[in-house]
Amino acid sequence: MPSIADPLPPLTGMLGLFDPSYAAFTVYDGEGRIHGAGTCAADVVEMQTGGRPGLAVIAAEAHHLSDYIDLSGEAPAVRRRPTIAGLDQLPDGAVVEVRCLITGSTKSYTVDDGSFQYDDLPGTYRVTVRRFPYMDFVTEIRL
Repeated sequence: MPSIADPLPPLTGMLGLFDPSYAAFTVYDGEGRIHGAGTCAADVVEMQTGGRPGLAVIAAEAHHLSDYIDLSGEAPAVRRRPTIAGLDQLPDGAVVEVRCLITGSTKSYTVDDGSFQYDDLPGTYRVTVRRFPYMDFVTEIRL
């Protein structure tokens, strides 16, 4: 019977994390959006796009909600999605959706000057800002 002092056997096959013949992979599109990730035999990483047009694969671990693939450098790289600090520091091209919590009506705006101010009837509004690769920003404002 093994004792507690005996060394543990090597961990292999546990999602390939400890087996060098396995590799993490991430499938992404031309904007760097992650479409899937996992672990597979290292020699078939390139096949993980499944032949779907517009997708590519990188041999790296990433999470589809918190990461993106940065395509601005010499080679694709996994990066954390940046956050938006507030309505006065928005990236150009951001889409701002304002939803009245009383009536349910929604209006959308595109930011072109880095900030957003909203003026409407008194009430509470849910404001959602979307601009990839940034994380969605959600806040409520009361007028």
